[in-house]
Amino acid sequence: MEIFQSLDFGLVRSFFWFCAGAISYRVLSGFIGYVRLASFAVEINNILLTMIGKLTEDLQFARELKYKTLSDSEWPENKVEAMREYDDFVLKNWKQLIINTMVTTYPKRLRFLLEYNTWDEAMNKLTRFHKKG
Repeated sequence: MEIFQSLDFGLVRSFFWFCAGAISYRVLSGFIGYVRLASFAVEINNILLTMIGKLTEDLQFARELKYKTLSDSEWPENKVEAMREYDDFVLKNWKQLIINTMVTTYPKRLRFLLEYNTWDEAMNKLTRFHKKG
């Protein structure tokens, strides 16, 4: 008991405020770091979606050139149409596979930031992103 009687309460109060400040700094710096990480992840995600969108446009352009070339080379129209249907099927599956891969490989603690689960939702998000900025 004698030790508590000889303590200076100003020193105890200072130690308390020091600990409170250190804990507050740790919590606040962790929060700010997490917000910066989330912001960076969203920016990278938007860049990836832009790249995938441009790649898809190029693929569709190449497909149309292929069909035009096949038609010009007098391929039977029913074979060109069958190829078009098959290519549509493959492209649709590829698009969904890309989105599924992005969603499943996104860091788990940041996955809530993704605003899409399908190709159409991802492209709508990309359109909103480009309209904003």
